[in-house]
Amino acid sequence: EALARANAGLKAAPGAAQALLARGMVQEMAGRDAAALADYQAAVRADLELGEARMALGNALMRARRPADAAEQYRALATSAGGVAWARLAAAQAAAGRCADALREVNTALRGAPRDGGLMQVFVRLAATCPAASAEERSMAYDYGRALYDQRPDEDHSEAVAYAAAATGDYTAARDYLAQAMFEATKRRDDGAVARM
Repeated sequence: EALARANAGLKAAPGAAQALLARGMVQEMAGRDAAALADYQAAVRADLELGEARMALGNALMRARRPADAAEQYRALATSAGGVAWARLAAAQAAAGRCADALREVNTALRGAPRDGGLMQVFVRLAATCPAASAEERSMAYDYGRALYDQRPDEDHSEAVAYAAAATGDYTAARDYLAQAMFEATKRRDDGAVARM
């Protein structure tokens, strides 16, 4: 029924980006990944400014194990969508074996928005885990991570600063921050997050 409605929407407005995006979402929910990918690509071609379509296309490309292609979609979104798109761009580039490129792009963005907490979080995680990160970048990640944690000692910040602490060799602090992250996940009753840590 949902697919019939999405098709009716496209019949009423052939080639409309929103209608293509809607049908792609229905296709995705039904497990028809190739059809969803095709609809998302058509939606982006129909409206290059439709951020939801770019995000959906990037996500579909990641599921299709095409991280370099996904990175292009996330990059197009990063300046307008902020931290979420930067995080996905960094993940896609890392999955494509290009974490050094991701680190360079995030560094550049951070210079333009030094107080963007979402972007700082991406930098902390990336600099802590990318083998190409310099000692200076790892140290900066630890500083940023502690600053974020001091502002809000939640699970995400605890986990990120734990990675950064370990990357700089401060394993005692890494253990303590990770314990805090596990405590926060346990409070939320998120056994999957606790197991992941």
